Amino acid sequence: MDQGAGSSRGGREEEEQAAGGSEAQGSGSGREGQEPKNEQQPSRPTTSTRAGDIQVLLRKIGAEFRDTMAFSAGIATRKLEAILESLKSDDLSDQQQGLQELCQCVMMSSDDSLASAPQLGEVIPLLVNFLSSDSFELMLYSARSLRYLAENLPGSCRQMVQLGVVPALSASMLAIRFIDVAEESLSALFKISKEEPKICLQSGGMTAVLLHMEFLDSGMQRIAVEAAANMCRAVTPDTFEMVQDQLEKLVTLLKYEDTHLVEWSCTSLVRICEAITARSNLIGVLVECGVVEPAIEMIAVEETGGMVAPLSPATYFGLIRLLAICAARSHMVAETLLSSGISDTMLALVGNSGLIHTGESGGLVRTHEHLSDVLMLIDSVLPAVDKAGEDEEGSENVAQHRQFVTENASLVNKFGQDILPLLMQVSNTVHLRPRVLSIMAKVVHYVDVTTLGEVIQGLAVSSLMASLLVSPDDQIVGQVVGLVELLMEKLPEVFATQFMKEGVVHAMNKLSQGANKTDPVHPSTSEAGPGQPPSALRQDSVGRAEVFLSRHFSDVANGTEPEELRHLRDLSMRLAEPQALHELLTTLKADKGSRVSVYEFLNSGVIAALNTFLRVDGNKGFRRNVAESMLVNVKSLVAASLGPEAGDEPLLVWLVRKLRDALMAVEEFPVRTMIARRVRVRSSLRTGEADQSHRLCSIGVPLKLKLVRHEEEAELKDFNKDAKQSSELSVEPMVTMQALEDWLIQRVVSSSNADADAGPSAAASTCKDQQAEEARPSSSRPTRTGGNAVADGTGSARGPSRVMTRAQTARQRERSGLEGQGDAMSEDDQDAVAEAVDVGEVIGDDDNMDEDSDPIQEGGIDNEDDDLDSVSEDELSEDGEPCLGEPHGLMSYAQAAQVGAGAQPRIMFQLGDVALSPQTTVYQAVREYLAAQHGLEEDVEGDSEKVATWQQCFEETFSFKYRTAPPTDGAKERRAAKKRHTSRQQPLPVAVLGRLPLPEDLNVSTEVWDVLELMKKLDTINQLAPRWLPKDTTGSRMVSRREFICSKVASKITQHFKDPLTVCARTMPQWTHQLASSCKFLFPFETRRKFFYCSRVGLPHILKFLLEERKAASGSPSLTMNVIRDDQGRLSRLAQLKVTKQVRVARRHLLPGAMKIMEIYAKMQGHELEVQFLGEEGTGTGPTLEFYTLLSHELQKRKLKMWRTEDASMHKTSAGEGEDGDNSVERGPGLDIQEHVYAPQGLFPKPIPQGKVHKKILNHFKLLGRAMARALLDQRLLDMDINPLFFKVAQGEPVDLHDIKEIDNALGVTLEKLQAALESWKAGGRRGPIAVEGTALDDLYLTFTLPGYVDYELREKGGQSIVRTSTLEQYIDAVVKATLHDGIELQVQAFREGFEEVLPLEVLDCFYEDEMDVLLRGVQEPWTVQKLADCVKCNHGYTAQCRAVQWFLEIVSELRGMDQRRFVQFVTGSPRLPPGGLASLHPPLTVVKKTQATQGSEGTSAGGTSQDDSQNLTLPSVATCQNYFKLPDYASKDIMRRQLLFAITEGQNSFDLT
Repeated sequence: MDQGAGSSRGGREEEEQAAGGSEAQGSGSGREGQEPKNEQQPSRPTTSTRAGDIQVLLRKIGAEFRDTMAFSAGIATRKLEAILESLKSDDLSDQQQGLQELCQCVMMSSDDSLASAPQLGEVIPLLVNFLSSDSFELMLYSARSLRYLAENLPGSCRQMVQLGVVPALSASMLAIRFIDVAEESLSALFKISKEEPKICLQSGGMTAVLLHMEFLDSGMQRIAVEAAANMCRAVTPDTFEMVQDQLEKLVTLLKYEDTHLVEWSCTSLVRICEAITARSNLIGVLVECGVVEPAIEMIAVEETGGMVAPLSPATYFGLIRLLAICAARSHMVAETLLSSGISDTMLALVGNSGLIHTGESGGLVRTHEHLSDVLMLIDSVLPAVDKAGEDEEGSENVAQHRQFVTENASLVNKFGQDILPLLMQVSNTVHLRPRVLSIMAKVVHYVDVTTLGEVIQGLAVSSLMASLLVSPDDQIVGQVVGLVELLMEKLPEVFATQFMKEGVVHAMNKLSQGANKTDPVHPSTSEAGPGQPPSALRQDSVGRAEVFLSRHFSDVANGTEPEELRHLRDLSMRLAEPQALHELLTTLKADKGSRVSVYEFLNSGVIAALNTFLRVDGNKGFRRNVAESMLVNVKSLVAASLGPEAGDEPLLVWLVRKLRDALMAVEEFPVRTMIARRVRVRSSLRTGEADQSHRLCSIGVPLKLKLVRHEEEAELKDFNKDAKQSSELSVEPMVTMQALEDWLIQRVVSSSNADADAGPSAAASTCKDQQAEEARPSSSRPTRTGGNAVADGTGSARGPSRVMTRAQTARQRERSGLEGQGDAMSEDDQDAVAEAVDVGEVIGDDDNMDEDSDPIQEGGIDNEDDDLDSVSEDELSEDGEPCLGEPHGLMSYAQAAQVGAGAQPRIMFQLGDVALSPQTTVYQAVREYLAAQHGLEEDVEGDSEKVATWQQCFEETFSFKYRTAPPTDGAKERRAAKKRHTSRQQPLPVAVLGRLPLPEDLNVSTEVWDVLELMKKLDTINQLAPRWLPKDTTGSRMVSRREFICSKVASKITQHFKDPLTVCARTMPQWTHQLASSCKFLFPFETRRKFFYCSRVGLPHILKFLLEERKAASGSPSLTMNVIRDDQGRLSRLAQLKVTKQVRVARRHLLPGAMKIMEIYAKMQGHELEVQFLGEEGTGTGPTLEFYTLLSHELQKRKLKMWRTEDASMHKTSAGEGEDGDNSVERGPGLDIQEHVYAPQGLFPKPIPQGKVHKKILNHFKLLGRAMARALLDQRLLDMDINPLFFKVAQGEPVDLHDIKEIDNALGVTLEKLQAALESWKAGGRRGPIAVEGTALDDLYLTFTLPGYVDYELREKGGQSIVRTSTLEQYIDAVVKATLHDGIELQVQAFREGFEEVLPLEVLDCFYEDEMDVLLRGVQEPWTVQKLADCVKCNHGYTAQCRAVQWFLEIVSELRGMDQRRFVQFVTGSPRLPPGGLASLHPPLTVVKKTQATQGSEGTSAGGTSQDDSQNLTLPSVATCQNYFKLPDYASKDIMRRQLLFAITEGQNSFDLT
């Protein structure tokens, strides 16, 4: 829950967990009694918690409320003066009273009011002195005051450190005279260690917090270890001695049962190890403390791939890095790993990872960083092959390591057998290839020949070598050449043939001839420029290749070709022959696909021949006979590869696999890592995460621009014509040219032009808006019109001659349109709307705001000129209000982004010689400009001088030229749209196959183009194949979509998601966008979903998605954008972009309320929409998800007449009967079929004659479009089973008769029978009457009405027109047209209009239509106990081994159908889980202990009921926003099942605080 309020439903409540996971607070008490005491919260005086609560509340409420508090800045300062006098007194009672008042003062104060108080400099030394006094009260209250200062005034930590607080606190803890004083001192030191870890470490804080921790309670022990972990961030080789004495204590803590102690102990050891990586002697000290054995035990995994130890992913992989570092420096650790069978662990770890097999997140290895850590550990197990770069100490260590490997051949062979196949799986991950090749060289070198020969069988090692030899990376080529030499040396009889067959010899020959130096497809990335000699590394590789060929393949120059290559070339030239196609497919399948190598396949000409063979001309085929002739080859391929003659397994799959392997061998798509600007970031994260924060913060720093009028511009004025106005700007990098135009146009358009452009209506509207604005009270509550008076450059309000920006014009048109929408609602509906919707304030996370910081100066841009103008995100605010104190009235950046795509640009910007599109951001423009000047990022990577030049150029002032935009051809888009729908005139296969070309600007080699083109055709043919296969052919004949996935290309696109700078700056390479749309079959669904949220939505939603991904990867649900701060501690402006728009709606008027909410707020791209129900206290994610669920149900009601429906009694299992059965898991929400439509095949619009479509129906479809796009944008779920064909129609894809079975199987089968009878009659010479399965057509008495809709006549007086032989074709066409085209055209258009108010419909082009159900509706999956155990976390009193947790898992695993839906909705607010299922639920489902508080004597409650009975009567509750399930410890499993089912059944439809 974002705002800290609690939401509960029948005992459901929200709970907010403090950052770091060490503290949590309940949300109060309610009808179920007091919440359980938080098991994780440290034992401390309750005033601390209250103080923290008050401070959080003050920050939430904002500065306006704080100004009314008693402890404002002035009052607090005067209060401190009085307290200081008391503290300086010699009287003990005065000192005690002063300390108590100081505690209260600090507890009630804020950083703003006290941080700068001069008295603190005098108070803190007195507190230090009191810590060493003999009075318990003085010591206690002084330690408590210091804790309050560190907790509530973080800015005072630096001052406390300077005044000697840390040594005093450490001494207090070491002396431990009073346990209460020690606990307060520990808490204070813990808070200070977050801000100043280095000073705490140097002052002996590590020993102080850990030495006597056994005397503390469990909560304080956790604080002690976390404080130690904080200090370990500051460890260096020089300060290692400060932690050396506590290493054994930290290792001992690894064996504790408390998971939090284990977690932070691991974190401490990992940080220490990473700090001393380069010092072998210090690593030896760490190893001697016994850290290796427990670490090996803790990284063990179960057979399913789950962790044995309850660690977060970040800590788990931290331990893997620790072992890797230790093994690389100590041969004893490597020997221990080898002896312990570490390869089994690594195999289970990587083998169960979805990242390796499908590119999707799954298992423990979820990111490429995790995979890199695993490979780092594997690489450290075996010693290096050569001795280059070894020092004397390292040489001795490696020698001993090599001796052990030689003496333990069986262990090495076992390691090689496990690891080599694993390396082949991960070799497609480009940036990990150097590590993969290093490990492969070690395995090949140390494994004996016999074992290597056995392992190598079935692995495409030669193919991998051939593909990497043409790599532009000189390092990779050098490694591969060495590996090829090694393989040939150990197994010459095997690789002599394979190297020739797989093209390794060919690639070595090209390398020896220096072909890559001038190869335009594979340019070298060596430092040598064009015309310069290659690098020394490449020259060495060339020389070794020449020696290799002369030694092993001296006859390669004779042009000898493999036999299979000649055979394939022969087949490719006679594909038109009857059996040639089948022979080709059979050859590709032979020997399980190994007979034909990738090299042979690519060089045989088969790919180009198949492309020609399957080509369909989209400009022809409008006549049926022409279309059929063009489809002959396609049908022959379907029959040969998917039909019964293909055998048990479809032959097409072998062609697809060979094409996929060929693509991996020849593609050279670049991976771009943006060069970050030089911005110092203050962050408490570990190195990798801090680097991400730095990169993200760098695009929050303004850029310097200069606006210059184009030399050929005559109409627009000079921007700096006014002497008071500078032409230089400080502009937020994410501002678009469209928003910059709206800001600039009011300053450069003359008044005469303004009058002509605005016109009288615009002027009148402006006056009206101005008057309304002046009359409107100051409030953040949005209004429907929202007109703002726009000021001119001098601050005076503009009159009727104001220039209308595109955003303002769009709003004016929208207001005009809204005024006419009143007819769509009755007066009762309008009253219901007024009663249903209550707009809340714009809720933001005020903890993320620095109120006193200047957003224009954010990031340290030094504005030396006093008259430097500025454009910032504050000026371009989400609500369109001008920034306070800013003389210019500016249009909102969000408003500019909401302008329709058809809006006419009036100003065009140009940077250099490149014209910039309206949606280009300033950062994108500058980045493209620098890339043109200094080379692309991927080209300069590794060159420190070029990178430095890039970074320095960012600080320059960039001259943007502006001029009047040329008029655009508005009819061009309409003609394109019209052409898009002309496909109705062609048979669908021709229409689809005829428009499959790749993007014309896709920059790839001819080989890659041909492969992609053929794969695209095969993907489409695979989808169309059922219409040409025999009717009894099952769906299993189709090739699985997974077979088309290219893991290497998917891995490359995924790498871009890991760099927040590349994503947020929208600078992913063009090929990622082109392939995601045109070749989506290459990527798994999860990869495309991530691509959607990283490229197709606005920056606030991108940031939200990236943050959620980081939380999931790190296992830290408390991670926030607060970590992104610059060197002055100010938040990056990116952290402030997420603004929540909160609205309230009445449940009983939900549909009209939703219409108004979506009408006003759906299009607000910069906001995240949250919904609260009127009369209920709950807010946050849970109520919002339930709102979308209830809205989905409302839109499925029969009375709305939106959807096709069927008679449930005609089916064997009705919706009501199957409610608790397995069928309901797959289909439909199990709603009341008397009130809601019954659509077992999914919802599809009800066909209605166009002249009879009621406006309310169109409004409801428009609402559906808005709500669906909004849910997609905010990552919400809809509970609507919409037929995939609906999305196909909405996107303008062609549909025909064969698609009707997807929405109405009975109608589709009937039409196909009629069509078959018609075709048979035509083939028979059109003689006699038409018979349908032996029945004469006339005997069927068909009329020209739409089947199932007697009121829908297909022609005039259609109910009286009988279908005859001469009119059957017209009847079939009319039914198809009414069902899929004319009858639903207006409804689909309304849906499309609503959707495109929020997002362009084209954003969905990276998904297949059948994937939209998962994307919008989520999943519902069967659960097993093991599945739940892997996904469910335990906390706050429960562990995975607890009896109650085991019962809970067993009970939940037995839930089916509606019970499972109720449980998921009870926990999350939505009855279905997000894409990916329970494993993708974030935060993860967490079971915590719920206890019943007692008020009577011990053992009984106030009412005389025993505690056990009271506990059994307590219902479970949940925190929907944290996905906490609060489970009482019931006496039996039956009681738990009964109470759980009762709670999830009766605890719906209300969110209350308890």
